[in-house]
Amino acid sequence: MNDVELLKMELAETKCALKKAQSDYELSEQKLNLVKEDLSQMTRLREIALDAAGIAIWTGNTQTEEMQWDSRIRKIFGFDEDVEPSNELWATHLHPDDKDRVLDAFANYGCLHPFLSLWHRPVLPKQ
Repeated sequence: MNDVELLKMELAETKCALKKAQSDYELSEQKLNLVKEDLSQMTRLREIALDAAGIAIWTGNTQTEEMQWDSRIRKIFGFDEDVEPSNELWATHLHPDDKDRVLDAFANYGCLHPFLSLWHRPVLPKQ
């Protein structure tokens, strides 16, 4: 086999490998788009469920004390969008019967459980 034939064979193998890689990429892209669609639908359904239940979601990092509040929690508590979320402000709205339990959980377990999930009742502003 001469050099030209060898090069032709290598070129054919390279073209085949490129076609396979492109096909794999397109398949991965299709799968990613399906996952994005599913996530989008799940997000819409979650929003509908939260609205129907009249509940809010907030997240917080017990180590950095950084918090994020969704628009619902701001509406429930009457906070403007420019009010900075904080543990102190949140704690003032814990129901007295839940406050010790919830704060204790954050103090003792929050750093050990990155996804600590607690229910508690809020103290709503007087209307």
